[in-house]
Amino acid sequence: MRLPRVLLMACALTALSSPANAQLLLDYIPVPNGTAPVDAIARSGNTVYVGGSRDFLDQPPFDYLGPITGSCQRIDAGGNLMPGFPEVIGSVSAVAPDGAGGWFVGGSFSKIGGFTATGLAHVRSDLTVDPAWLPTLYNVGISAIAVSGSTVFVGGHFDASPGVPREDLAALDAVTGACLPFHAGGISGSVRALVVSGSTLYVGGIFGLMGGQPRQNLAALDATTGSALAWTANANAPVWSLVLDGSRLYVSGDFTGLGGFVRNYIGSVNAATGVVDGWNPNADLQVRAMAIDGGTLYVGGRFSSIGGQARTRLAALSTTTGLASAWNPGADGEVGELAVLGGLVYAGGVFTHIGGQTRVRLAAIDGTTGAPTAWNPGAGREVLAIVPSASGITVGGAFNSVGGKARNALAAFDASTGAVTTWDPNPNGPIHSIVTDGTTVWVGGSFSSIGGQARNNLAALSAATGLATSWAPNPDGPVQGLTLSGGTLYVAGQFTTISGASRLNAAALSTTTGAATTWNPGANAQVRRILPVGGAVFVCGSFTSVGGLARTGIAKLNATTGAADAGWDAQSPTDVHAMTTDGTTLFVDGPFTAIGGALRKNIGALDVATGIATAFDPNPTYPSPLDGRWDLLLSGSKLYVTIWAPGGDPKFSGQVRNILAELNVPSGTPTSWYPPFTGGNMSRAGLHLHQSILYLGGDFSLPEPSGVERRGLAAWDLSVIVGVGPDSPSGSRVALRPNPSTGRVSIGFSLARGSRVRVDVVDLQGRAVARPADQWMAGGGHEVAWDGSTPQGRAKPGIYFVRVTTEDGVTTRRLAILNH
Repeated sequence: MRLPRVLLMACALTALSSPANAQLLLDYIPVPNGTAPVDAIARSGNTVYVGGSRDFLDQPPFDYLGPITGSCQRIDAGGNLMPGFPEVIGSVSAVAPDGAGGWFVGGSFSKIGGFTATGLAHVRSDLTVDPAWLPTLYNVGISAIAVSGSTVFVGGHFDASPGVPREDLAALDAVTGACLPFHAGGISGSVRALVVSGSTLYVGGIFGLMGGQPRQNLAALDATTGSALAWTANANAPVWSLVLDGSRLYVSGDFTGLGGFVRNYIGSVNAATGVVDGWNPNADLQVRAMAIDGGTLYVGGRFSSIGGQARTRLAALSTTTGLASAWNPGADGEVGELAVLGGLVYAGGVFTHIGGQTRVRLAAIDGTTGAPTAWNPGAGREVLAIVPSASGITVGGAFNSVGGKARNALAAFDASTGAVTTWDPNPNGPIHSIVTDGTTVWVGGSFSSIGGQARNNLAALSAATGLATSWAPNPDGPVQGLTLSGGTLYVAGQFTTISGASRLNAAALSTTTGAATTWNPGANAQVRRILPVGGAVFVCGSFTSVGGLARTGIAKLNATTGAADAGWDAQSPTDVHAMTTDGTTLFVDGPFTAIGGALRKNIGALDVATGIATAFDPNPTYPSPLDGRWDLLLSGSKLYVTIWAPGGDPKFSGQVRNILAELNVPSGTPTSWYPPFTGGNMSRAGLHLHQSILYLGGDFSLPEPSGVERRGLAAWDLSVIVGVGPDSPSGSRVALRPNPSTGRVSIGFSLARGSRVRVDVVDLQGRAVARPADQWMAGGGHEVAWDGSTPQGRAKPGIYFVRVTTEDGVTTRRLAILNH
């Protein structure tokens, strides 16, 4: 007899009355910035150490580590994140107060707070997204927003909507989001700056036509109709910023001519007539941002001279004379955004230092002295918008993390909270390997300074302070791999001398003195990994000779002398990238097609005693002939493999597994666990297992439940139990209606007190597939709606768990989803 669908689902719920094992993504793990991979990971106790490398394009390692936040957040006066702002997926280039404690937000984003958006949204004062104000524009990139009463002007680069022809500039109703009759015509360019004053809208950007009239990069429009006024102050190159001060309009950008006069990158015009006045600071390069405070105009950009003085990317100009004042903080990178409040100048851009202090893309500067204040939240990538207020500073940009710490290529964070610690050795080059005994942290890479001392490519750092110890072997080339074995540190890389001794690409050092032991295999090319197993030492790399014998890619060596074992020859035809072992079997990977006397593509297993290939044969396939790049880590009966195949997704037993795969041992077949990566390049990767926590570093894209992209660093709890727990201590109860559901669910709960609330929908593998809410909520009853959507599309039929996390605890309920 065929059971009804609902009864079948009820049976499934009964069968799952006991907890289920799953791999849960730990969303509190911080993320690095940039595109270069995290190459090294180590953990001791509750501290995780991470090191960064360079990428294929030689982009530098990360210089920042912080929490996943999305691209728009609020920061308090102490530089701390303020909870509850809805996460934005994409970039934010413009933020404007709505006059009621909320904000209009614009940029190039697809979602905000779980709502689908097309680059525009309204966040209300209670930090909720206004579902009635989600305008639909096409191919939206918003660069500027100006609010005037019940009208929101938006500018950028966007296409006309069917039936409502608005290109690059539009006026929207502040309540409904509907397009108003305002129409500036076909601009065929882009709008970068907007200022509204009474019945006039001033527009700057890159265009040759505005309001139906020829206007070059600068125009004044009727704010009701969009028609161009008889006001001409053409700029001969793009305009980036506008500031209105009474009867004067300040203009800055890339131009060298303004209104028929020579004006290099900055000038001012009469706001009523458009006539250029005599104010002329004469910058030597682009002025990108301006902010006014009384008789002072603060400016930022790329210049090194302005107002008659040498000023590096930041200056304060007299609004009377145009001369630069003594205010001179200086920045080491472009300043693209400025705002002033309460005597402080807030700066955003791509810089990493201001006023001689480390300030990563965000800074607050004393408006009188030019000294950076202690406010130092940091941002992972460029900051494009800053709106300060008495209740907090709202920032937007191209980042997906703000509120972290500046850290060059090497950092440590708390394993339980993800908070970046004060440990900051500050190396001046990439880090490729990290090992620690809990007291000392040994790091290898390509650097000449670390922990406050000159150290070449290898150093021992205090786990407490990050300072370099006196231990200083100073190898003359890069270090690729480190292995700690008792009082010996094995060092792999590309060097010829270390600790004053001749050692070709591999060495064993005393962890106490740094002196080289007698172990001296002398590899004729790079060694990538060294692995002591039993009474022997295995090495792998790109060599063809090691330990006095011809050995390609991998060899078994005497643990005392480094001589190659004559009876152990895996006969690899090419180099070997990585190794891991259970003591009797050596798992290896690389670009080989045969190893250990058997056909094995890229991955195989060798008998530790004989070097002969075992039956383990995952036999991956590719859609292109290009070989992939791989790394390995063994945990019990599971082998974790990092994978990247340039020509497309590799497959194991016909199943796609790219970036990371979990394989069964000894069968080599993939398990069902496969994180939903959306892209990446695992040319180098860090894999580390600490108890049940698997850490992955590299260059990859992995969506969080909210859809915000996690890049560079992730961690999963491999033993987390997904099940139903008791009501949280707050007394909250969770009700799901309907349940079973066809995908749309109302999640009801009550709070005994105000709290930040996060609602996650988790699948049977422990992956959070959706986050319907993540915000502060007042005490009392609440309902959160989930429409069944996930970053990968509609949720498939099956069993899920709805988890409500408050400051007082966690409550989980099972949810059955039927066929849609």
